[in-house]
Amino acid sequence: MATILVKNEQSSRKTPDGRDRVFLVGKDVTGSKHLAADVVTYSPGARNKYHYHKSESFIYIIDGECDITINGAVHHLKKETMVYLPPEDKHWLQNNASKNMVMLEAFAPDADITPYYAEES
Repeated sequence: MATILVKNEQSSRKTPDGRDRVFLVGKDVTGSKHLAADVVTYSPGARNKYHYHKSESFIYIIDGECDITINGAVHHLKKETMVYLPPEDKHWLQNNASKNMVMLEAFAPDADITPYYAEES
């Protein structure tokens, strides 16, 4: 059965490192077994931990900009930029700008969104 969700009507999960995550698709939200997606807002200075996933994923910058480190290489991402991450590519994002960065991220095919933490390189 189809599901329609409005981001601002969903509960969010704030983290101590300055991120605010709203799950839009997944087992707990829509019952999906093969897809997971969320919108994450990074406040200025927010950074997640160096990690990887066992599934394919992508990140799409909706608003703002950030730096992403992928397997040790740093890339600057701006609004309307997409990054595809194959399984086990180690990465982290940091908002070095003075305004919020908002991104959509999605995972497939098995929707294993568990972050596996890695040593920084």
